[in-house]
Amino acid sequence: MQVSVKVLLAFVSGPVLTVPAVARLPLQAPLAAQLVASVEDQLRFELPPLATLVGLADIETVGAGVAVGGGALAPDPAPDPPPPHEPSAPLRVIVSV
Repeated sequence: MQVSVKVLLAFVSGPVLTVPAVARLPLQAPLAAQLVASVEDQLRFELPPLATLVGLADIETVGAGVAVGGGALAPDPAPDPPPPHEPSAPLRVIVSV
């Protein structure tokens, strides 16, 4: 036979005081505020080129990891796994009575 008993307990808590009872301020600096908004635009004008030559261009790339033949670089192959361990000799236990 199984018996189940449920008990409901109600606790009332009074006010919780903090120590010290002082005002708390944030630990970070206040947000930056500008007194005057910037109204100047930063503009840069350049004239378009007079002509564009169509054709082939030589490209020279220097540094490590450059593919030969101009193709995309292939990722380095994964290293070979370590060789298997040598099998150990079976453990023989001789018990004499």
